[in-house]
Amino acid sequence: MNDNHQRHLLATFSRIDNLLSEAGHILVAANSASPLTEYMQDASSSQRKVIGEHIRNLREMMERIITDMNLPRHIPTTGALWAVRTHLMFAQFAVNEMEPQRMMSYGALSDADIKAIDSIVTELNAALARLMSSLHQD
Repeated sequence: MNDNHQRHLLATFSRIDNLLSEAGHILVAANSASPLTEYMQDASSSQRKVIGEHIRNLREMMERIITDMNLPRHIPTTGALWAVRTHLMFAQFAVNEMEPQRMMSYGALSDADIKAIDSIVTELNAALARLMSSLHQD
């Protein structure tokens, strides 16, 4: 098997692993308290447990195949905290896009609307700042 074959196998395993992660996140998201969740929880706790076990089994199978075939291992280079900080910075950018002066391009805003939106932006920015600050604590 040449390098191209190995890269293809690893890329396919990576895609499968990402899809398994997304499937697991969907089951978790369906139980979230988010007011914007996309999914309703229609899986029982026992179904979620079985699905989790199958996901683990598939990952163990891929691990075994990678080991048996001596495929080169991907070495993670990105820290989880760095990735979380980056995502939170993008969330801060999204909040800033809600500022009244930016929303006026969608149409006029009343003084009450401006005050309400300013309050929302301030509240969200403060919560994101607290979350960012907690990432710097040991």
